Amino acid sequence: NKIKTYLTRLGAQYYVEFDEDMDYEFITRSGSCEWSNFSAGERMRIMIATSFAFRDFMSIRNGLNANILVLDEYFDSAIDTLCVENILSILKDYSVNQNQNIFVISHRPEVGIEQFDRIIKVEKTNGIAHVQYL
Repeated sequence: NKIKTYLTRLGAQYYVEFDEDMDYEFITRSGSCEWSNFSAGERMRIMIATSFAFRDFMSIRNGLNANILVLDEYFDSAIDTLCVENILSILKDYSVNQNQNIFVISHRPEVGIEQFDRIIKVEKTNGIAHVQYL
């Protein structure tokens, strides 16, 4: 159910079900679907939703709570702007509701100062990195 919840928050109109043996099935409006039938963006939504759901599961089931989350180019490919905005909303919820310190490394133009408390911008010019604190 957590995966379905995250997929819905990411704008997906499909979900994945796991059975007791951890075998899975992808469900769309027209029924069961194979992984190979999904686009790269759809696959990325499934992977992101699954990683968020299993992170929640491990926290609830085993009490594994970390107060830091580092996402290095986690959503820099294959997903649209709406999905990036939805991911940022989920991360904001993690930050506020679970007291998480979240570090996002991204090249996406949608990731800006309005989504985060602090920004460290690193630009490389002629082989030299320049750091700017926004």
